[in-house]
Amino acid sequence: MTEPAPSPVLFPHVERVDDSLIVTWRGAPDASVFLSETPDDAGVDVRAPDSPGLAVLALPDPTQRYFVHLFAPGEPFVVVAERLLPLEGPHNVRDLGGYATPNGPTRWGRVLRADNPGRLTPSDVAYLQRLGLATVCDYRADRETKEWPSKLVDVAGVSYQRLPISTGGPDQTSAMESLLRGELKEFTFDDMADAYGQMLHDFSDTLATVIRHVAEQGSGTLLFNCSGGKDRTGLTAALLLLMVGVDDSTVLDDYELSARYLPEARLSARYRQFAEFGIEKQAVAGMFEVRRSTLKRALADLRARYGSVDAYLRDHMGLDDATFAGVQASLVG
Repeated sequence: MTEPAPSPVLFPHVERVDDSLIVTWRGAPDASVFLSETPDDAGVDVRAPDSPGLAVLALPDPTQRYFVHLFAPGEPFVVVAERLLPLEGPHNVRDLGGYATPNGPTRWGRVLRADNPGRLTPSDVAYLQRLGLATVCDYRADRETKEWPSKLVDVAGVSYQRLPISTGGPDQTSAMESLLRGELKEFTFDDMADAYGQMLHDFSDTLATVIRHVAEQGSGTLLFNCSGGKDRTGLTAALLLLMVGVDDSTVLDDYELSARYLPEARLSARYRQFAEFGIEKQAVAGMFEVRRSTLKRALADLRARYGSVDAYLRDHMGLDDATFAGVQASLVG
């Protein structure tokens, strides 16, 4: 009788709860679970699942970042980690690793997308240094950096670069002022999609600079950020993932994750600010909330305008084959 083919590990996921990692997956219910401090070596700390497709791993040191290597006999290791970094200050610092591409998953610990670096605590900065942070690209405008100076400026071993993107769309200064003055009645999700399109057109050189930094990346970690980690940062993440062959659905999933991590208290404070001027939440939800359809329409508009994402990157941004190969090497290997 022929032995059944081994079942691969599918849909692995990791979340931190207190000082433990909750690991879930489908397929290979009895896969071995290795806990390691690096995505490149499973190490020798191996655990058995607590139940089929589930492992609860107490962390030896909760201040460290760990990677989970799942192994089913006859199959390659599958590496998964926390997508959201457990930081004290910012709420939306995420790893772009672990997404499927035609040439294997994106690498963990290589590129981070982030929100306001002015909220980082000293412990957060030390945590990022332990991850190997080497390059920071800050999209925030002067107004934003003046209010919240980045805590990553002048950090040993970190190259920090200001690459401001300030428009009436993702930066929101003009739109907010127009709303508060009564010149603009609402800012919808379609308005945000339009703002994304304007940014992709007007700030392509700035976005290309970050992409080239990824392509030229050495062994360290690169982080790019805006204030909320959803708009300017979300577009950059989408372009990078599409460049290495991540499918649209997964790209939209990554974008939509920001909705999960937006602090309710900060969102409510924004709405109270507008309520004082008689502006209801529904009129400005497109400015602050995350909806999958916003990026989906922006990408559709980009393809309609330039022919394809690849044509936009090459013809409008001016990226060449060497840059594409560099991004592939950095993000996938």
